[in-house]
Amino acid sequence: MRRWVLPCLVVALLAACSRGSDESGTSLPSTTWPAARPAVTTTLPDAAGEPLPSLPPGEVPAFEVRHRSPGEGGDVLVVLIDPGRYTVLDLENLIGDVIEEYSPVLELHVVDDVAALAAVLESEEERTASERALLEAHYLARLDDGVVVTFLGPYAEYGQHLIGS
Repeated sequence: MRRWVLPCLVVALLAACSRGSDESGTSLPSTTWPAARPAVTTTLPDAAGEPLPSLPPGEVPAFEVRHRSPGEGGDVLVVLIDPGRYTVLDLENLIGDVIEEYSPVLELHVVDDVAALAAVLESEEERTASERALLEAHYLARLDDGVVVTFLGPYAEYGQHLIGS
């Protein structure tokens, strides 16, 4: 009896696979996937007109902590990343890595331009119009209270969310 089970299963599987096939013998069900949001470019192409590189899927942008000040509830950090094309997921992964490596983090600022480093730590009232324009283009994300991520500048359309939600 056992020797007939495997051949019967193979025949049943082949019969199921051949149902609904077209003339060529291949048929795939049609599936509609929601359109993915395109990667957002944070800077213009370089001087030679070459597009900026994108990260391979699953990679985290390389970063450098350029400012760190200790606080009662955690540290305040300013992180510099290379100009490039990043997705919101890239930035979320970056924030997660910074929190993991430099915990406890209360506040985190992510910029992709050296000139934006000083401006990001100034109060809104102290910023000049040129500094505000610089931050609009190069201030990418902020972490508040250690859990609230706010996307800024070119990513502002993505709003904010809590880490882990």
